[in-house]
Amino acid sequence: MFRLANFEEGTELYKYLSSISSKTIYDALCEWVSTPYELLEFYEEEFETGYFDDIGKFLKTSPSGAALAAKYAMWCSEWFPTEELPEEAAAGIEFLWRKRERMMEKMLDQEKYYTFDLFEELLFDRMIGFMAGVEEMQDSPEGREMFSEQISKRERSIKKTRKDLIKKFGFDTEEAAWMAHTVNCAGSMSLSDAEYAGFESPFFWDDDYIVFFDESDTFVEAIHQIVSDIGAMTGYGYEDIVEIFTDAGYQIPIFLVGTKTAYETREEDAQEWTRKIREDIFSDLTHPDSPDGDEGDMPDISDWPDEEHPYN
Repeated sequence: MFRLANFEEGTELYKYLSSISSKTIYDALCEWVSTPYELLEFYEEEFETGYFDDIGKFLKTSPSGAALAAKYAMWCSEWFPTEELPEEAAAGIEFLWRKRERMMEKMLDQEKYYTFDLFEELLFDRMIGFMAGVEEMQDSPEGREMFSEQISKRERSIKKTRKDLIKKFGFDTEEAAWMAHTVNCAGSMSLSDAEYAGFESPFFWDDDYIVFFDESDTFVEAIHQIVSDIGAMTGYGYEDIVEIFTDAGYQIPIFLVGTKTAYETREEDAQEWTRKIREDIFSDLTHPDSPDGDEGDMPDISDWPDEEHPYN
């Protein structure tokens, strides 16, 4: 199930909201990319030519990922593209499918809560955008007639969730209405939707996935950014980086991410550099007449005559 942001894990409320959210996300992932053709379409629309350049030489299936690779081959077996895909495109498309597949598996797991990794967050964001369009279409007069059963089911779920949040968990009416809609409507789960409504997002802690993957020209460049000092300074450990690959059934791409020892050394250097910068900033802000920041050394101005008071 989904590990919610800004909620205390382990509570009855947490399990309740995560359960509803996980089902909503799972159903949306199924609708978002359900055929190899749709996956190819997503790849071509969302990733510029060359984004996955060189990725193929780093993605080697691990022994534990063999079943996933076979499942992908079977999934594609009924679809025959009119032309052969370039090797890098084929590697990138399979990588996208594996990540989506793992996201779905995580949402079905009733025993464990999962945080999407940085690249999965990017895919999650794209799925949300797709579902926002779907839900907008369904809410049109024509759409409501065509998808009346699906819309009625969603509206009943929203109504029940809102009622539960107010009566069982003490939510006020406004927050209950927003939360009930958000956890039942995948198209409303974005960080910007939460900010616009004035609430904290249950699904995103930050937008680092944009900083790394959207603002990089290639996937490989994005990974280089994460394994650099920048990644260490923003709080990502070595395990967070390699999980992007190992969780999808690949071996650790050492020639791309480097070794754990090398990363931890950079991480320590980055933390030391950050500590020194902070010390320098605080030092510059210290009053020159009070190097130790002791307020007792400051002049007492409470009993100064008005004409001598420096702030009058």
